Amino acid sequence: MKNREKYSDEILTAIISSSLCSFMHDIVIPELVDSRKIDEFCDKLDCADCSKMFAFWQDGVYVEPPTDWVNVPVDTLVRVRDDENGEWLLRYFNRFDEKPFGYRDGHNYAVFADGATSVTGSGYIEHWNYCELVEDTDEVSQ
Repeated sequence: MKNREKYSDEILTAIISSSLCSFMHDIVIPELVDSRKIDEFCDKLDCADCSKMFAFWQDGVYVEPPTDWVNVPVDTLVRVRDDENGEWLLRYFNRFDEKPFGYRDGHNYAVFADGATSVTGSGYIEHWNYCELVEDTDEVSQ
């Protein structure tokens, strides 16, 4: 998916409301420049340069930002597995541990076992190597 597809509604809103400069400042430029230098960078650009940068950015491939696991609520539905090619299993998120579980490097994701939640299975926790958020409710039926 390209940036123009991901942000199509926001781009239209910015154009209609004459706030494209704010959109560039808040969304586009942070992807291209160190966040501490955004204001300095914007001061040096004229509208023609900004338009070229916007056109270039629209054709770029959208990159999903990494998940901040510290802020994921307990009981959020996730998929887990232990190796890159393994089958994903649905579980409910418990926590992210900064240190791996025991001797198992990389097993930082703690989830409730076998479909349990914090209400039904708080005593039985599994640790997994890979974890991702489930965003499409259709996947739940699998």
